[in-house]
Amino acid sequence: MPLDPLPADAVGRAGGPGLSRSGQTSVETQNAYRAGATSLGLFLLALIPRAVGLGTFATADEAKWVYRSAQFLGALLRGDPAGTVVNLTPGVITTWLGSLGLTAYYGLHRPELATPFPDWLASLPPFRADLGVLVAVRWPMVLLTSLGVVAFYHLARRLTSRRAALLFALLLAFDPHFIALSRVLGHDAPAGMFVGLSLLAYLQSPIANGKWQIAGDESRISNRRPWRWLLVSGALAGLAWLSKSPAFFLIPFVGLVALIEARRWGLPVRVWLPRLVIWGAVAWLVFALVWPAGWLDPVGAPYAVVHNAFLSATDRAEVAAEGYWQVPQLGLLYYPVNGAFKLSILAALGLLAWLGLTLTRRHRPSPVEIWLLVFALLFTLFMTLGGKRSSRYILPAWPALYLLAATGLAQMANGKWQIRNTLLLFLLVLPPLTTFPYYLPYFNPLLGGPLTAPRLVKIGWGEGLDRVGRWLDARPDAPALRVGSYYASALTPFFSGKVLDVTAGGLDYVVLYRKQVQGGYPSPTILRYFRSETPLLTVRLAGIEYAWVYPGPAAQPALANDPAFDIGILPKPLAFRPAHPYLPIGQSVAVDVLWLAGDDLPTVPSRLTLQPADDLTRRPGERSPRMFAESSARLERRAEGLIVSRHQLAIPPDLPRGRYGLLVDGRPLGEVEARRFTVPPLDERLDANFGGQVRLVGYTYDPPVPWTGRQGRLRLVWQAAPRAWADYTVFLHLVDSTGERVSGADAQPPVPTSQWARGEVVVDERVLPIPDHLPPGDYRLVVGLYRADTGERLPLWDAAGTPVGDSLTLLPYSVTVVE
Repeated sequence: MPLDPLPADAVGRAGGPGLSRSGQTSVETQNAYRAGATSLGLFLLALIPRAVGLGTFATADEAKWVYRSAQFLGALLRGDPAGTVVNLTPGVITTWLGSLGLTAYYGLHRPELATPFPDWLASLPPFRADLGVLVAVRWPMVLLTSLGVVAFYHLARRLTSRRAALLFALLLAFDPHFIALSRVLGHDAPAGMFVGLSLLAYLQSPIANGKWQIAGDESRISNRRPWRWLLVSGALAGLAWLSKSPAFFLIPFVGLVALIEARRWGLPVRVWLPRLVIWGAVAWLVFALVWPAGWLDPVGAPYAVVHNAFLSATDRAEVAAEGYWQVPQLGLLYYPVNGAFKLSILAALGLLAWLGLTLTRRHRPSPVEIWLLVFALLFTLFMTLGGKRSSRYILPAWPALYLLAATGLAQMANGKWQIRNTLLLFLLVLPPLTTFPYYLPYFNPLLGGPLTAPRLVKIGWGEGLDRVGRWLDARPDAPALRVGSYYASALTPFFSGKVLDVTAGGLDYVVLYRKQVQGGYPSPTILRYFRSETPLLTVRLAGIEYAWVYPGPAAQPALANDPAFDIGILPKPLAFRPAHPYLPIGQSVAVDVLWLAGDDLPTVPSRLTLQPADDLTRRPGERSPRMFAESSARLERRAEGLIVSRHQLAIPPDLPRGRYGLLVDGRPLGEVEARRFTVPPLDERLDANFGGQVRLVGYTYDPPVPWTGRQGRLRLVWQAAPRAWADYTVFLHLVDSTGERVSGADAQPPVPTSQWARGEVVVDERVLPIPDHLPPGDYRLVVGLYRADTGERLPLWDAAGTPVGDSLTLLPYSVTVVE
């Protein structure tokens, strides 16, 4: 029976026994108005925390969902239903919502995009989303889940008291975990919402809550009105299946409920089984109709989803690769622990109250309450058996748990433990207020919150990287920076530079993230090495350190630690890190080598050598005798588990630009690049900035010698300022007094400009383009750069960054008549 049954004639009795028809109509109007006002209020209360600050941060997975939504909508516009299979989770509701957001964004920005809608959709990349696009695709999710809170209230109102139903809706409206997932483009919130709604509707159907009324023949139902909830539940189940494959758990669960309730009421199979089939048929029909791929293959599409879910659940490779360096694996306790940390304060107290009142027999739970508890427990067990795990995946259990929590709070309010409304309100809004605008950093303070959560559960889905991105983007030459970070898609909406792996070469900054560190990536030794230094930036959210920014370059894993090169002798090099992103030609650079060693460190210094890159993979007897630089240093124990040798390597000034190999004691470390960053001696020093990309810092000039046949030579010295974004051709032209070109030479510099490192110096030697027989007159030698594919020249800027032309005069040149 329901938790707090609402009599069918409650409306009639509310007006008194002698109420007239007009009075009854007035009461009904007042009740309808009150219900509408409650619905609007709940919608706004749910909307505000979800809608405010939508552009604050990006999660790690949203760029992929933006891309999938674009592919989904593009296939729909092409009339290609099969092309809407963009993911087999299946995430169809998510891609529909993303498509609505993309359509709205394009409609608002059509003039500036200046491209047809299908072409714009096809141009969206898979791993990077602009912030404006991200906000647009989030809005449909925000509106849907806010409406979902209202729907939860009305469904719960039919199962329990108005007070409990209202508490239930408010718990969901202000729950940090639900808010966080319902304001990003993903499939967890739709799955949790539709599973919960389907469950509550099903518990009102005539095969779930004991409303079977047998009238004469067992196949007849005297009260047919509850049948609509069976159909509604089936439709919502279909939407849940379209959201995420774990929602298929509803199938065995509703079967279990139907079987047990039928046995409890003594109903034969021929009565309850057809109703169960109808539920499944409605769910399948919605599944096939809402997913365009189901139009072509209404049986194969759901089968493909179920089959993919089975493969994903049984694939242990990803589980085996999951790192647990700073947190325990938890095993069967994974979801109970992670779920408990995500429960809001008030929900946790409500659940404890419900359990306490039930166990002490001061509250007799209804069958609906029992089924809610059974669903939460079985779904948690179901998810535990799967391979992939995340605290986000437990959200479908939230409606069941929170309705029980609301019931517990309502029971306490009605009993001798009176709870003040001000205290309820405070505990309700405290979690979202303290974690705004991210909400993901919320961890139940009743379990220790930020003090205990980092030691027990993995933390971080991209929140906090927005602050890292904005800090990096405020650095000088930000677009030219190379940064190493996990979760690049969460960083790129806020950072204009290039994001690479945390172990890539040539990095200007290294970003470590909480979840990466907890998993021990890229290696515990490298993490200990960085954590022994002071970060340039530490990002804290809700009392938890989420991200750390260190100066580059990266610490790169040593080849000697690779199984193909590991000789199994200690001490063994694990990683190395030069003090500069590139070996600076003509300068000295420190190189740290990280080691694995025993308790007793060797007394003999280790020897670091710079050799040809091919020597890294050659056997010792096959290596080149050439050695460009070397340095010796002793191993030192800096901290527990951290042994380092620091080498000072003097890079020869005549070393050619290129790739080289670092070896220590003959064991390969890895490949490094040598670049020049110092300006050589010049005849004429300049400061000519071409388009904020390339700077001409000077030149040396060897004039031609008449009558000897020796041509003049010019050595142009360029510097990336900060970095060129394309390959440019250098032109060196001789022009007459009217500015007309007399002769010239156009050629690429020795290294394509797009490959120059930030601040790199490149010497470009040219033959003067001066013909042997020039007419007498005054000439000028001018230089500049242009794109060969478009012919567009780089503008020459003055000190204020204002274009003052597209070439620079280097030398005047005069030809006179000799008598």
